[in-house]
Amino acid sequence: MAILLPDDAEIQRLFLDFLDKNNLAPVKSIIIKIDGRIHRYQLNDDKNGQTSGAYCVYTDKWPIGWAMDWHTRNKINWHFPSDGLNPEQKKEFDDPAFKAHLDDVRKKKELELKHKQAEASAKARAQFDNCTPAPEDFPYLQLKQVFPYGTRLFDNGQERILTIPLRDINGIVQSVQRIFQNGDKRFFPEAPLDGLFWSVGLDTLKKDSQAVILLGEGFATMAKVYELTGKPSVASITCHKLPEIAQILHDTFPLCKIVITADNDKATEINRGFNPGIDAATLCKNSGLVADFIFPTFNSPDDGTDWDDFAILHGDNYARNFINDKISFALVPDNIKSIIQKSVIVNAQDLRSTVFPPIKWAVDGFLPEGLSILAGGPKVGKSILALHLAVGVAIGGCVLGKIPVQKGRVLYLALEDTLRRLQDRINNGAFGDCDDDLSNLTLITQTARQHVGGTDLINFWLSAHKDARLVIIDTLQMFRKQLSGKGSMYSEDYETVSNIKSIADNHHVAVVLLHHLKKGMEGDWLSEISGSQGIAGAADTIFSLKRERNSVMGTLRRTGRDVEEKDFIMKLDGFGWVLQGDADDFIPEWKKQILDFLKENISVTPMQLADFYGLDAKTAQKNLQRLAKEGQILKTGYGTYGLPEE
Repeated sequence: MAILLPDDAEIQRLFLDFLDKNNLAPVKSIIIKIDGRIHRYQLNDDKNGQTSGAYCVYTDKWPIGWAMDWHTRNKINWHFPSDGLNPEQKKEFDDPAFKAHLDDVRKKKELELKHKQAEASAKARAQFDNCTPAPEDFPYLQLKQVFPYGTRLFDNGQERILTIPLRDINGIVQSVQRIFQNGDKRFFPEAPLDGLFWSVGLDTLKKDSQAVILLGEGFATMAKVYELTGKPSVASITCHKLPEIAQILHDTFPLCKIVITADNDKATEINRGFNPGIDAATLCKNSGLVADFIFPTFNSPDDGTDWDDFAILHGDNYARNFINDKISFALVPDNIKSIIQKSVIVNAQDLRSTVFPPIKWAVDGFLPEGLSILAGGPKVGKSILALHLAVGVAIGGCVLGKIPVQKGRVLYLALEDTLRRLQDRINNGAFGDCDDDLSNLTLITQTARQHVGGTDLINFWLSAHKDARLVIIDTLQMFRKQLSGKGSMYSEDYETVSNIKSIADNHHVAVVLLHHLKKGMEGDWLSEISGSQGIAGAADTIFSLKRERNSVMGTLRRTGRDVEEKDFIMKLDGFGWVLQGDADDFIPEWKKQILDFLKENISVTPMQLADFYGLDAKTAQKNLQRLAKEGQILKTGYGTYGLPEE
């Protein structure tokens, strides 16, 4: 008994259901043609005008066929399901002879397909041979800003078509891609695409070459890659064909290093959760077919997806440096690559256009985020200044008598003080009458040194207090790991301070490290900092506080990587230091006395100055000598001083 064939409507319904279950459903409703011919249709991923779906359905005792995605080349066979057959029909359907017949029919169709493809290849090759070289002014080439590179122009008198040869690994043209003046792209009808690609420079390589081959997707992209690099460049017809072409190149040129210059489709990644070009390149890398892959980066998905878009956006010179740096990195050994990945490397042109957030300040315009060293001589008032800053930030309001400050948590390691001394300073100083809550200030007088848990303690505290703005360590000598005496003092100092700096960098806070000055040093004031230059070299900002004995006036000098170099005049008033102003703008009283006297008199002696202002004679003489050393007055005779002549 012969099986009764289902009607066409039932075949169409079940085949469309098959397409849907295999993610091959057409975008628009189509009528399945049961004629044994290949038909194309549009899939979800297709852009306007593309028809990547293909199917063929025919009947020979039983409806059979196949469907495929032309991009992925994923072909799935189909036959009419046997559900619903009566027992006798089911028995015949399951007969091995019947199944063998179906296989024979399928093989016959496949042979017919190969024959048609061979005929189509011959036609495509003949058409390509009869074309003229493509001109540089073809609209698509101008749009993509690339040279023709062996492409040709088909002109039938009605339209001009850019024709791109698709060759096999032996260099024989087996098909073509046709790009119309409006940008539409079509492959030659019924011609094969498996194992075919466009290339430039590949024909210069021998089997034993040890060159670099660049593999990517699409003619325009790889034409631009060749222009930027000068290396043999191969274009797969789609990203889904990259593994297939990579395998062919790997087998043909086993000594060459293959780098995939992948597309970066961020819009698809955002909208659909996958990035076709990078995913295909990753598959090639994981299979060991290529050395590595690279891809362009864009600020916005609207800026582009491929290397040609990247070059158009940034210019060829920038793109050339960028892609060649990427290729060089892709080819380095993995151990060196891991080192490079840990390094901060930036192109100077990128840096010019990089927008950085403004510098963050713990005290606006005075104390920036990062590691600051506050150095001064013994009993000069470093700890008083540090505590003044700590309390001011903890309660908000103002510090140094005039600078508004944002309220935040503060950690103060007062490692040279006792709790009683800290209590006296807070209760009996300028903050003694203040009713503001000081719970934002955490004080530590004893803890482990830096290398045995001290750094861990600070990191833990900062992690637990995200609103922290300031950490003060008083002093470096009480917190640091002691010098071993075995290695370089500079190296040990630099490593010690760098470890503390990492706290500031990792938590984005200001860390102030109190330290001492050397005695009797002259010259560059940074050289006065105790220890080697590694201490100042590792810090972001350096402060040096100086005050003469029995004087309430002091000078605070500041320099650093991200701050203006400046000297501040400070006055020790009650509990804390009060900022008087910039040293350039501030005239101390003793200096003002001398200059005011000389404005009314031609010259002055120490005795005259002492008598006029009621000063000690030695103090008057010392002040005149200081001002003469600064060059603001001149010694005009024995024991006399005057203003410089204009």
